[in-house]
Amino acid sequence: MQVYWNVQNDTVGLVLIYQGRRLYGRDCEAGRWHRHPADDPERHDFSAEGAQPTTVEDFLLEVGQVLLKHGLI
Repeated sequence: MQVYWNVQNDTVGLVLIYQGRRLYGRDCEAGRWHRHPADDPERHDFSAEGAQPTTVEDFLLEVGQVLLKHGLI
């Protein structure tokens, strides 16, 4: 898992990486959140659910669900 935060440009990147590729992610760029869903991690999901602000704690809970779904834990 990678956590990136740039205070100067208001950018946050929360990413679950598996075998060198993004498996799931949540990003915030200029105050606007989006999700990279586990079923299509290259897609930018700006839906109501995908655009919800996310804490690191919430992201860890989501990662746990993704890992379970993929049989990785």
